[in-house]
Parts: sequence; structure tokens; C-alpha cells
Amino acid sequence: FSFFFLKNNTMLFASRRAAWAQLAALRQVSMAASAPAATATADRPPLPPPPANLAELPPVEFISRAKRLEPHSFSEAVRLLRVFHLSTQSIDVQATINMHDKTKKKGKARDPVRTVVLYPHTFRPKKTVIVFAKKEEDIAAAKAAGAAAAGFRDLIDKVLDGSISFDVCLATPDVAKELKPVARVLRANMPTVRKGTVGEDIGQLVQSHLGGVPLRSEGTGSVNTSIGNTDLTTDQLRENFDVFLRQLMKESKTSRGQFVKSLGLSSSQGPFVPLQRDQSMTDTLNA
Repeated sequence: FSFFFLKNNTMLFASRRAAWAQLAALRQVSMAASAPAATATADRPPLPPPPANLAELPPVEFISRAKRLEPHSFSEAVRLLRVFHLSTQSIDVQATINMHDKTKKKGKARDPVRTVVLYPHTFRPKKTVIVFAKKEEDIAAAKAAGAAAAGFRDLIDKVLDGSISFDVCLATPDVAKELKPVARVLRANMPTVRKGTVGEDIGQLVQSHLGGVPLRSEGTGSVNTSIGNTDLTTDQLRENFDVFLRQLMKESKTSRGQFVKSLGLSSSQGPFVPLQRDQSMTDTLNA
């Protein structure tokens, strides 16, 4: 809230817009009091008489608290989000998961979720993936899965001189510790087990990152990831949502109590719509 001191030491508390509106009204009153000779003309209507007390000025309210939407079915929630979109916008699913791990000491949170979801209906352009590997079978599997480049020494040289561009960098466990020379160039793209960019099955890893969407949880347990955009049909969005929910439930084995606490949908310029759980969602959550 903003406050303003006036000439008569009166202090008004209001929202910023309301305060400016009241100051404009007071300025009009002050002009009328200081210039009584200014009378109404054809192009100038008469000013209202000044109030006897500043408290008589009615408060101006521009801000009201938005009401939280009631839970809706999946199809109804998608229909509401389509009303607010002006162009192609991302439709995100927001979930809150239980961060209590029954295998750890009391009060210590579980490890964050770090995985990739491979949707049946893609909505993002495919990424350029490179793979660091030494074994010939791993290099062949990576290229067969769609990697733009695979190798070790020659690939390191290309990364260092900037002759190759990429979005995702993967590696096999036997070479992950030997990538220190390119760490300053890779930076956030440095392959690590924690981020899920180091694995034995390099072919499956490449496929998941080519068209996959990252699924990560924050320390508070909130999960926010995209399941599609407004160009997809409602059935396609539902199929992607079911894949997301099954992938999320794979991380619930060490959870204490109910794993998924809440579910909802949102869009880039739309509201958050809580989801009403149907039988399919309930079966997946209880599996």
C-alpha cells in the first residue's frame, strides 16, 4: 500500500491507483477553492462543491481478490484454458507430491524427481543430441537412435573449437569422468547421473531426450511440466497427461503416505484449474 501526506496533514491509505484517483479529486477541490471566480462556461462544466470533510470522499477500489476455481474434469479444464489463449500456448500440468521418504530419517526430505517423459504426441521441435562414448557398440546404438554425433576424442575436439552445435549432451558411465577438459564449454550441459544424462542403455537415453520433456520436482514438492499445447486435441492432451501421471508414479516407491497431493492444469496466459480426479486417475494413483 502507498500513503501520501497532504497539506492538511491528512494521510490516506489506499491502493496505488485509488490513491492517485483521490489525489486527483482533491486537486480538483483545491482548484475550485483557490479560484472562486472561475465560473461555468459553455465548454467548461462547473466543478463540484468541495466536501466539508475529506472523509466524505468515497473510496475507490480497483483490485479484488481472484476466486479460486472449483475442481473441473480434464476435458472441462482444457476447454477453460482454450478460452484464454490468443495464440498457440503451452498447457502445463501442476502437481504437488509428498516429499517424505520412508527410507530416510524423520524430517529429511526425499530426493527430488529427475526424469524425462516421452509423450506419444510430440509438440516441441526435436533437440540436437550428441553422445560421448568409447565403445563401438555404444557409438553405433547412439547414431541409430538419432544422435547427431557420437564419439570421444574427435567429439571433444569439435566441442572445444565450436564446430558443432547441440542442445543435449549425453555420455556413457565409462567416459563421464573423463570429460573435465570440456566442462568449461559444456557448463549446464555437462552429463551427470543426477540429471539423467549418463546411462548404460545409450540408445534408449538418446530416444528419451530427442522428443522427451524434463520432469523435475522442487524442494517443496511442486512439479510443473508441459503436456502439450493448444494445437493438440483434448484426446491427445489426455493421452499425454496419462503418460505423465504414470511416469510420476514410478517415483513414488519410497514415499511415505499419499504421493500425489494435488493436480491441476494451467496455460501461459490462463488461470490454474484444479482437476477433479476421475476413475482413470484414481486407478493410476493407487497402482
